[in-house]
Amino acid sequence: MVDFNNLLSRFVLAAPRALNDEVAQGQMVVCTQMSIAGSAASFTVKIMNAGTGRDLAEQLAQPLIKGLLGLTASAAELAAATQAEQSVHATKTYTARETARFYPGWRDWKTAFEQAAAAPRPRTDPPNTGGAGPAAPRPVSILGAPFALEMFRKLPASGSVAAGNVEAAEVLGLCDKMPALGASMLPEAVRIQSFAVALEAAAGEAAHTSLRGEVSAKGQLTLAEATAFLGRFGQAFKASAPSPTAPTTPYEALVRRVDAGGQFAEFMEKTIPFICTRAGVILHVIEGIRKDLPPDHIAFESAEEKAVYVFVRECLHTKRVGEFTYASCLEAVGSEKALVDLTMAVGHYGNVCALLNVFQVSHPILGGMETPFPTQRE
Repeated sequence: MVDFNNLLSRFVLAAPRALNDEVAQGQMVVCTQMSIAGSAASFTVKIMNAGTGRDLAEQLAQPLIKGLLGLTASAAELAAATQAEQSVHATKTYTARETARFYPGWRDWKTAFEQAAAAPRPRTDPPNTGGAGPAAPRPVSILGAPFALEMFRKLPASGSVAAGNVEAAEVLGLCDKMPALGASMLPEAVRIQSFAVALEAAAGEAAHTSLRGEVSAKGQLTLAEATAFLGRFGQAFKASAPSPTAPTTPYEALVRRVDAGGQFAEFMEKTIPFICTRAGVILHVIEGIRKDLPPDHIAFESAEEKAVYVFVRECLHTKRVGEFTYASCLEAVGSEKALVDLTMAVGHYGNVCALLNVFQVSHPILGGMETPFPTQRE
C-alpha cells in the first residue's frame, strides 16, 4: 500500500554516495519530479544545504507528497515548505544513469511515482470540454510567495483573475520544462504552488535583489519577458533545452550539420584528409583500416606500415600474435621497446573504446547519430 508516510520516506533521503561536487555523501535530497522519454527516465531533485536535517527536508516534501495522493496541503504546511525552501542549495535534473551514482536505489523513485500515479485520488482539474469555444479561466491561488504572485499577475491572463490567484494554463505554459516545476502527474495547483515557493526562495537571495526590483518595476509582462526574467533567477528556472548559439567558424557549422543528421561523408571529405596529411598517412589507407580490410587489400606505402597493421589487426582479432607476425613487426619498428609501446597503445585505445561504449559517452561530433564504423567484421 502507498500512503503519505511511505512516499515521504522514499522521496526524502540522505544521499548514500557523493556525485562530483554537486551532492555530498549524507546530504539530504528531495526527489520532486520524474520525466520519461521513451525508455529513459530522469529525476528532478532539490539538494539541501549541507547540514540540513531530515525534518526540514520532509517539510519541503510534504505538499508534493500530498499532491501526488490527491490530498490538499494546509496553509501551515505550505508556509513550512516555503521556509524550508530557503535551505535548498540547488535544484538539478539528472538522468537515471547520473542519479544511480549517488543513489543506487533510484528505481524505487520510479516505482513510487508509478504507484502514486495509479493510486485512486479525486479529480481536481476541470474536465476537457472538447474544444467547444475558448477554455474558461482556471484561477489557482498562491500562498506564502508574495513576489511570485506579484510577478505572475503581471502576465496578461493572470492579471484578470481574482486577487491572490493566477491563471493556471498561462503559468504552466510559461514554466513548462523548468526543473522547479513539480511533477506533471501532480494536480496543477500543487505544481504552481511548488514553483512559486521555489521562485520566492530564489528571489529572496541577496544576489537577486536588483533583479527582483526590475521585475517589480514592470507594469505588465509578456510571456517572453517573464521567461527571460525567470532564467536570470537560476538554472532551475530555465527550460531544459536552450537554443544553441550560432556557429562561429566553418568547421563548427560543419559539426552542427553532422550532429543534426547531416551526412558523415561530408565530415570525412573535409576533415579526415587534413588529419591524415598531418600524420603522414594516405587517405585510402585510413579508409581501408576503417573498413577492417585484409592487409593484401590495402595499398600501403611501405612494408613497415603493412607489418604494423597486420600486428595490430591480429592482436585485436585473436588477442595474441603469431611468431611470423611478431618478427615482422619487430623488424618494422626496430626494437622490442617500440613493440611494447605499440602493444600498450592498442590496449589503451581499446580500453578507452570500452569505457565510451559501456558508459554511453556521446561522440562530440556525431552526437546521437549511428556510428559510421562497421559493427561487424567485413
